[in-house]
Amino acid sequence: MRILISQFTIMRLRNTTLLDGNRLTQFATFAFSALALGLSLVLAPQSSSAQSQTPPPIPPTFADVAYGPDPRQVLDFWQAKSAKPTPLIFQIHGGGWIHGPKEPLGRDQGFLRLGISVVHITYRFTPANPLPAPVMDAARALQFVRSKAAEWNLDPDRVIVSGFSAGGCSALWLATHEDLANPNSSDPVERESTRVSGAMVAAAQSTIEPDLVREWAGEEAFKHAMICSAGGFKNNDDLLKAFAADPATARLYREFSPVNHLTADDPPILLEYGALSPGKHGGIHGAEFGVEFKKQADAVGVAQCWLRVDKDEKLTGYPGGRAKFVETIFNSTGATPASSSATTPAGAKPRAATPVPKTESPNWMPQHEANLALARKGGIDVLFIGDSITKCWSREGRDVWAARFAALHAENFGISGDCTQHVLWRLQNGELETIHPKVVVLLIGTNNIGAHDSPADIAQAVGAITGEIRHRAPDTRFLLLGILPNHELATHPNREIIRTTNALISKLQDGDHITYLDIGDKLLQPDGTLTVEMTKDFCHLTPKGYEIFADAIQPTVESLLHKP
Repeated sequence: MRILISQFTIMRLRNTTLLDGNRLTQFATFAFSALALGLSLVLAPQSSSAQSQTPPPIPPTFADVAYGPDPRQVLDFWQAKSAKPTPLIFQIHGGGWIHGPKEPLGRDQGFLRLGISVVHITYRFTPANPLPAPVMDAARALQFVRSKAAEWNLDPDRVIVSGFSAGGCSALWLATHEDLANPNSSDPVERESTRVSGAMVAAAQSTIEPDLVREWAGEEAFKHAMICSAGGFKNNDDLLKAFAADPATARLYREFSPVNHLTADDPPILLEYGALSPGKHGGIHGAEFGVEFKKQADAVGVAQCWLRVDKDEKLTGYPGGRAKFVETIFNSTGATPASSSATTPAGAKPRAATPVPKTESPNWMPQHEANLALARKGGIDVLFIGDSITKCWSREGRDVWAARFAALHAENFGISGDCTQHVLWRLQNGELETIHPKVVVLLIGTNNIGAHDSPADIAQAVGAITGEIRHRAPDTRFLLLGILPNHELATHPNREIIRTTNALISKLQDGDHITYLDIGDKLLQPDGTLTVEMTKDFCHLTPKGYEIFADAIQPTVESLLHKP
């Protein structure tokens, strides 16, 4: 998830089985359907009689529960009967963010029979309440529901967010965005995670940026009231004038476009759309939004992003169908529940320092194997190791790399989405087996912060990485970099977490083999703001950002390379 507003922990899943064998058989016969103004994730039998008859709605366990002070900040909750905490479907209705009700629990009441609780929310409408109101209302509602986990018998680590149209856009934003939890808030609701186990959406807009809406789905989509109303504008002319005159408008629309937040550690996502229209003119619900989102998800290495488009034999969605998607997520195991503690018990090895492969990403092992192939070729004097910020030296930073580092016989072993534990596993499984670089440039840890690892645990893990490299290549010298700043504003709580972590990492400097350098301030404005000139998403660098990066580290790299 790209870090545009606040810090993210990836939601992981407990080692829990949701359904027994008989219920799994029943579960596999269910499906969902999108209603006109809301997504009804239906678990109803696929027989002809079931399809022709919709059960009468059942009343919620709790109706119109307020999660905020506005009359529209309310939700309905249906509690599944279970002796143990239940997973949750969290549904956001559609309507362009400008109208629409909470949907009653009709055909999707099948969730309750399978031990899955359900929440339907509504929110403040645009244009009277422009962005961020409708999307942040959804985030607040999710945090509120998590705060009720004990009272409502919910498992906060098993949540699928769903929505149709604009509700789907909000759901995708929650699924791809960094966690909005503020662990230091005096408000207990704000301390809850907004990270989810998965997202299942229909006819969702993956961007609201006017130029991309036009390019992907045509003029009809751009003219839909959702686009101008999102920013509080009465018409498209007013919106375009604001885009031309006020950079803040462009930032707002960029921020609330889910495609801009995709990163390799995003949870499983299932998108469904009607048939593609000739000439990419599908309108506000066009399948083009899904096609482009899927392209970007694949490009950044999202492990599971599934797209179904009607009448398309190649885009068939999740293997086994929608019900299997829900079943798989709620029965999966994972590493980092949203509610997990960041503190490692005394004497225990922290997760961040425990080597593991990133098996949840299908693109990860091929990248590791590509690194092994480069290592076997040899001839590497300077080795860059890290995550996507290192990896992107080969994309946004490629021209700077060619000019500054290629002549130094440098190679890039960055893999998007990596945490310290993944780098440690890579090093122990062949990436240094046949090479002994003279200099290693190590930048790692930002994804650990996103996973709520503590500063002490991250620093211990970085120390384990440097120790592993020195064990395998005793003469290698290190340029150990501090974690780069992320989030736009200097006041964001994550900035202090990064400072604390870097202060601990800096203590690994030994005056001989390990040189520490914190270049973060060089990317910031005098007031601490991180701008789009330096980062494309307030985390990953632009070509200009990589130029500043190179200016900051090249003299030290060359000095270490030639140090006797």
